[in-house]
Amino acid sequence: MNVRNPEKEYATVTRREGISSANLIKALTARGLDVEAVKKVCSEVAYCKTSTGGTGYGIGYPTIRGGFVIWNPRIGRLNFVGPAGLSFVPDEFDCDTLHIFDQLADYLLYISKIKNRPHEDALIINSVFFISHATAFLVRNRYAKVICSLKDTNVGKEEFMKIQATVPHATVAMVL
Repeated sequence: MNVRNPEKEYATVTRREGISSANLIKALTARGLDVEAVKKVCSEVAYCKTSTGGTGYGIGYPTIRGGFVIWNPRIGRLNFVGPAGLSFVPDEFDCDTLHIFDQLADYLLYISKIKNRPHEDALIINSVFFISHATAFLVRNRYAKVICSLKDTNVGKEEFMKIQATVPHATVAMVL
């Protein structure tokens, strides 16, 4: 991600398929992530950097705006390819609960550890740059309950307070 300008497009997707790379699977397993759970929601995404021509790959999930957030678990780094922004993971059933995560890696850890998850949609902020996008999403989509799994830092607490102020009609809880 370009920290100065997260809206700037710096790479293009060259391949998107099911996760099959031995290196990615090994890295997921080493981090204690459930490979099968991750495979259900993510793809293996390869990309080419427009400025240098360099390539990379990782575990990707689409952003709402049509780009990808790509996480390489080997190096623990996030990159955006195409339009950056929030990622939305809908539950298979209609639900009135939204669970908000800071990053894709946090969401993947959650789905790996909680086997009998409640029915809830997930919103992944991907960067503090997009908290205003998250609050706008909450205004457009009325949820009765919002669960926030955000970092236990001043920034995480500020994000939580912004979210709480945005949805006075909902029950909002912070889970650390």
